[in-house]
Amino acid sequence: MEDNMDIKNSALLEQDGVEQTIDLSTNPANDNNINITNNQENKNPCKIFNLKNFMQLNLPKPEMLLDPIIHAKSLTMLHAYRGVGKSFFAMSLAYAIATGSKFLRWKAYKPSNVLYIDGEMQANLLQERFSKIAKNFDTEVNAMDNLHIFSADLQPFTSIDIAYGLMQKNINDIIFNENIKFVILDNISSLTKIDELDGNAWLIIQEWLMELRKQGIAVLLVHHSGKRGGQRGISKREDILDTVINLEVTTPNKKKLTKTEEAEENYSDISDEYAIYGGRCRLKFEKNRNLSSKDISNFNIDLVDTTDGGIAWVDTYSIVKTLHEQGASYREIANTTGISKSTIGNILKAEK
Repeated sequence: MEDNMDIKNSALLEQDGVEQTIDLSTNPANDNNINITNNQENKNPCKIFNLKNFMQLNLPKPEMLLDPIIHAKSLTMLHAYRGVGKSFFAMSLAYAIATGSKFLRWKAYKPSNVLYIDGEMQANLLQERFSKIAKNFDTEVNAMDNLHIFSADLQPFTSIDIAYGLMQKNINDIIFNENIKFVILDNISSLTKIDELDGNAWLIIQEWLMELRKQGIAVLLVHHSGKRGGQRGISKREDILDTVINLEVTTPNKKKLTKTEEAEENYSDISDEYAIYGGRCRLKFEKNRNLSSKDISNFNIDLVDTTDGGIAWVDTYSIVKTLHEQGASYREIANTTGISKSTIGNILKAEK
């Protein structure tokens, strides 16, 4: 108890470059029964800097992994409705960073090691999807060594919960051993048992994410959208995030269902493959902490099948607009992109 009191009532103050212990026993916060030691797992006292010394600290900018949206300490969320293609989006982003390639309007200048943690998909489907995604990247770098896959389907245990200390330790060990720079958690609902509406329970995961950030690890959380369009569950989940991206459906294409699937009363219970597929989305930045207005422009993207059997998210407007400005006719644009003339017309009309 005496040790706790010493820690509770002291902190470090750096003054003129020298750390000094200060007395917190008279701090008004103590009158509110705030237990400071609860947030100090190693029982070290706080560090405080005056502004002069703080501004003189050598704090280099984090390394850019995918310019300009993902840097070495960024915490990002991607959310969308079921079946929109958020996993295809996350996989494409992972592949770009692992190979030092371009994805949509963003560029990875060099390859980085990526850990993709999938909590719900069958392993063979993961294989198929990455095989299709790889067809769309023209790069000399092979992602086979840089992109590491954690598939729930292949684990020697059935319960996966990133709120569990041992699971966090196992993932931390993988990050250290494989020199991982970027972690994708796909998706929150399948990777933890905590109630999505329990803010206190989420703090266990939040503290882990913040620790990863301190270690220079970037993390992307993949999540479902709620009924009102925002990320599903508590807004508290967004507090520590640097960026929140929403794939907002604008013109969904429903994939044809079998008679058995048509009999389903709750369409939302059908798997991603039978929900909205290949539809057009508006990529929206709902939160941005570090990006300029130039970097966070919202734009339209399409999930399309390619002629070589691949599948890709494409920056439709950018491609169509460039060809149109070069004087290409609707027919020529259609022949180049595989997009119908009516869709080309809608794209150019919508972006005016």
